[in-house]
Amino acid sequence: MFKQSNLAVLHAFALCCFGALTVPAQTPLPLIEEIKLPVHPHHGTFGGGFWAIGFSSEGIFQFKVAPDQSLLVLYPVTNGKWELIRLRKWWTATPETEELDLPGWTEANTLKEFYFGADLLITQDGNYAISLGSVASVKDAHNIPFPPNKSIENKPDLLIAIIDLKRWRIVGAFHTAIVDPYAEFRGASIVDGKWIALEGLDKASESVRYEHVFDRFDHLISIPDLKPGPGCMTKDPDILTLPAGKPSGDTSALSNGNDNACRSLLAAAGVPSMRTLEWFIYLGHDPEPRNLKVLTWPSFLAEQQDREKGTDSSELIWPQGEFDQGYWTSNEWDMYGDNPPFESSTGSWYQLHKPKEEGSYLLGKFANGGQLVKEREADFISNPQCGSRFGCVCDVVDASEQQSVVLTLCRNQSVNFTGGFDWHSQWIAAFRSDDLSKAGEAELTTKPTRVGLASAEGRSYVAAVEQGKVVRIYLVPAP
Repeated sequence: MFKQSNLAVLHAFALCCFGALTVPAQTPLPLIEEIKLPVHPHHGTFGGGFWAIGFSSEGIFQFKVAPDQSLLVLYPVTNGKWELIRLRKWWTATPETEELDLPGWTEANTLKEFYFGADLLITQDGNYAISLGSVASVKDAHNIPFPPNKSIENKPDLLIAIIDLKRWRIVGAFHTAIVDPYAEFRGASIVDGKWIALEGLDKASESVRYEHVFDRFDHLISIPDLKPGPGCMTKDPDILTLPAGKPSGDTSALSNGNDNACRSLLAAAGVPSMRTLEWFIYLGHDPEPRNLKVLTWPSFLAEQQDREKGTDSSELIWPQGEFDQGYWTSNEWDMYGDNPPFESSTGSWYQLHKPKEEGSYLLGKFANGGQLVKEREADFISNPQCGSRFGCVCDVVDASEQQSVVLTLCRNQSVNFTGGFDWHSQWIAAFRSDDLSKAGEAELTTKPTRVGLASAEGRSYVAAVEQGKVVRIYLVPAP
């Protein structure tokens, strides 16, 4: 895929563009609680291909803040008993934890597979949580979790388990391979509060050469009964070369064709277009306004090429979407100089960007249509390693006008011999959503950590979950 083959080139380009971050002294976010979760790690990894470099549980764990402000952590265990942990009263001296074992893939089920994915979704009303485990080709057919009524060995499959959060119990599980045996689903989202929207590659035998590159499956699965809803086949509008080998610069007809092919799916989901649905599946927000164009896959490389040609990069509009349909776990930890803006629940956008190669980040707040509301320099933590050898990159990862907080994540990183990133430091910074002033910062470890905003008793907090094992709670000081 494009993303894989150009990874090292893009990493190198990303780092060479980042200058030092020189800022005032740090304002700390107080650490008020550290809670160890009752996970039970098991040896082994998921997937890994022929080189057996697989995905560890600590690297693919998932974390979400539920509407009731409880913290949910999905810890995929390689023995097949995936753990869902709920943390309540985390802001008190006596936090409460609940544990639930879910059906999940084992190391043997994913042997020698290059791709493996995991995700955790929560319905907006907070009634249900959904765990997802994706594998490109199922192995060990005699030991498949929650075995279906037909064989799915050597087929791509997405195992879905749904949990009733009110009663804290599993209410069902489902294998997508029994409905679409050639659909290799790579992403999911919840739409209209009652559907799981899935999209992935078509792995059926090709009738046209390279058909697998642009053919995609789309499907709805109902919540909570996990019954298959409308499905359709679409063509990827980001692919510029058609089967005949002729370049195509106009993809509007293709996009219209996708919408026509998916009329019943769009009507059921209440979504205006497949483009809107795809952005939500892969980036978690609506299509970003054109003036907030961000250098994400594949336009990251495209804009650099555009600069080299001497053309105005602001005129560059890639077809239908500036993202790559990768797996949930493929390069999901990578960060670059410019990352996608974050859309809040009220429709405001927050974006970090650098106006030039040298200089500090600017944090901007934009209205729903992309109009600039406010912008100011983001005075991140001073780090002596942020020089020419290493690069410091930052991203907006959460925002809440109700809590008046914008949360950012920063890393000091360098490119290693494999083309991947080595992390040298990692930290969070919180800003006020009204005037974008800094509320405080806190150092993290360099281990995989997911962060999110939470609130309790009228106060705002940052929850940071390290490797699915430890939760650290930071207080965001009141204005």
